[in-house]
Amino acid sequence: MSRFEGKRVVITGGSRGIGLATASRFAAEGAHVVITGRSLDRLNDALAALGQVPNIVALKCDVTNVSELEALFAGINAHYGTFDVLVANAGVGQRTEFEKVTEAEFDRIMNANVKGAFFSVQKALPYLNPGSSVVLVGSNLSYTGWELATVYGASKAAVLNLTRSLASTLSSRGIRVNGVTPGSIRTAMLQEVVLDHYDEAEFVASELPMGFIGDPDDVAKVIAFLASDDARYILGEDILCDGGSTRL
Repeated sequence: MSRFEGKRVVITGGSRGIGLATASRFAAEGAHVVITGRSLDRLNDALAALGQVPNIVALKCDVTNVSELEALFAGINAHYGTFDVLVANAGVGQRTEFEKVTEAEFDRIMNANVKGAFFSVQKALPYLNPGSSVVLVGSNLSYTGWELATVYGASKAAVLNLTRSLASTLSSRGIRVNGVTPGSIRTAMLQEVVLDHYDEAEFVASELPMGFIGDPDDVAKVIAFLASDDARYILGEDILCDGGSTRL
């Protein structure tokens, strides 16, 4: 299947985890993909993991830096033209007790997850083709509470509302905005924040009704669906991809 043959896709935070799986998914379906990340080493590792796929390009960009975002999208347009899909995936998480959260930690998480998503869409907007799709990546902690992720959960709740606000704002331009909300997905972030601190079998048994931790590609498939013409009548939606942990 080549739902994205000839399409151009930009994925922020594409050097590992969900972003990397999403890049692989789009490329396999015919898209020309640009992934971004803050670390050149991680971007190079991502390209190596993808097997040097010719239709994937990696560019360094810190989404918390608006000037870098402006330069990123202008450069993509200059070298590759306008594009059809933006996946705002870049973000950070941290395990911290509420009483111990510092101002610097608060700013770091909010800047990456909220400011980064907001300005990624704003600065990409001049280069998005009519009929384009934007997908924002959230977290099921926007719906539930966890005492060790108060800032992260609040930041992802903001992304959830941003998805709906941008869907309303950009629909008149023919641009669809939707979101995907992952739960426990086997990524480096989940490992660092959760699995390094709990017995995995006990965590799965207590938290995941489906009985297993999801893979990044499980989320990538949802993102690709939302970005495709298969979802042409879906707008402002947020799809949970969390093994039932939020609803059940």
